[in-house]
Amino acid sequence: MIKKILIVLGVLLIVSFVGGYFFFSFQMPKLKDFEYLKEPKVKTMASQKMLVVELKGKPNETSGKAIAKLFQVYFKLPGVSKKNTAPIARWPLDFNTPASEWLGRFALRPPESVNSLPEDN
Repeated sequence: MIKKILIVLGVLLIVSFVGGYFFFSFQMPKLKDFEYLKEPKVKTMASQKMLVVELKGKPNETSGKAIAKLFQVYFKLPGVSKKNTAPIARWPLDFNTPASEWLGRFALRPPESVNSLPEDN
């Protein structure tokens, strides 16, 4: 009987040490780690070659079509990466413009080696 109690206590001790290790090792990030995000910053980048689709209309109606077309053309290009590929979008017109007239620009950055688009677009 004492042997069983010692085994249970040993298992509980090991579980508590392992649990404590994981609890204290993987704490939530601290607010001070994100202080630099409070102030917006403008980053100037060099000109880049971009594949762009431009559509007019409400974002909830046009975004899916634009992104689908963008990726359809993008994946036909030679040497494209299928990893870490995320489109960017901009809505450059004034917010007071009627939603049906909004202009959406969706873009992906192709490899530098690409100099022309596929013929069937």
